[in-house]
Amino acid sequence: MTRRTPGALGSPIVQELQQIVARTSDHLGLHATAPSLVLGLQARLGALAADVEAATERGRRPFRGSRDWEPLLGELAFALLNLADQTGVDLDRAVRVTADRLYRAGLAQQPRAEAGGGDAWPFSS
Repeated sequence: MTRRTPGALGSPIVQELQQIVARTSDHLGLHATAPSLVLGLQARLGALAADVEAATERGRRPFRGSRDWEPLLGELAFALLNLADQTGVDLDRAVRVTADRLYRAGLAQQPRAEAGGGDAWPFSS
């Protein structure tokens, strides 16, 4: 019998996080429209990009996360979980479906990748 480790696919970690974010958002009155939440998400992503740009001196140095890196990632994750909650998306299920789709697509493209073709980032258009 296979044991699941905490955070493994099939565990309720994302659902638990989504519930924590929902309770926090309810308590703090962080409800907003989806467009407003997407803009907030974009702002958090922009803060991460600015941190990378500063940490690498605009690409001249290797990236090493600053002391702000973890809190910035936490804010981005909170914003994403809040958006999912406010729009009725079960993010745990959505991530599992996406991972499965990407895995299956990767299996189908494996011979192409081994031949040196294709993009390593799965969300490229």
